[in-house]
Amino acid sequence: MKISISIVRYNHSKKDILNYINQLDFNVISMLYIIDNSEDDFFIDNQNIIFVKTGHNLGYGRAHNIAMDLSFSKNTDIHINSNIDLFFNEGFWLNYRKSLVENSRFVPRILNEDSSVQEIHVIRPTLLETIKRLFFKSNNSKGDYFVKNKQANIKCFSGCFLPVERSFYIKNGGFNTIFWMYYEDLELSERISDFSGNWLVRPGLEIIHIHAQDTFKNIKLFKVHLISGIKYYTMNFFNLINKYI
Repeated sequence: MKISISIVRYNHSKKDILNYINQLDFNVISMLYIIDNSEDDFFIDNQNIIFVKTGHNLGYGRAHNIAMDLSFSKNTDIHINSNIDLFFNEGFWLNYRKSLVENSRFVPRILNEDSSVQEIHVIRPTLLETIKRLFFKSNNSKGDYFVKNKQANIKCFSGCFLPVERSFYIKNGGFNTIFWMYYEDLELSERISDFSGNWLVRPGLEIIHIHAQDTFKNIKLFKVHLISGIKYYTMNFFNLINKYI
């Protein structure tokens, strides 16, 4: 099984990038694609890395789509769209590949720095839930996903570590480019589970995500989040209408 991975750089330091690279097992990962949305000069010379300079901030989804185009043109089986702010424990990559060989729907459980399970959408969120989360920071962490020792079957998964299979990408494409940032992972993960079956979360397969939650700290990003949410729910509304016409 040929597995590749990508990260999007936007003014991250060389130290941040190297910390991420040093956690990868290139016996499992065939290639790392770094899509650089920054304006500064930056390069890492490594035979296992393909570096793409965009020169401006394309957004998360558009940048990862570049990586998937390149990866799947080389007949990669699974490409992982990843955040830079992830930490993988020793042996993670061998265990993850073993899980994928068994069932390509397996994904890791995402933890916070304190080892608690990170709150993500695991079912399609309602508009009311989203309003509560955006404006009141409401936590709706319920279900087997949020219990470490249980296997979980979930509809949605996080874009911080989102695997895409070649068969899906060829027929359905990658991230929807109407989203510059936020909701692009939710929309794609839902389409993947509709096409291939729900995601399976295996006990013991875990990664740590340093979730900055910048939406709640930056008014500009809050507005972007809000606009993406409107696009997401509008799109779902029209999809529902079309389904019954």
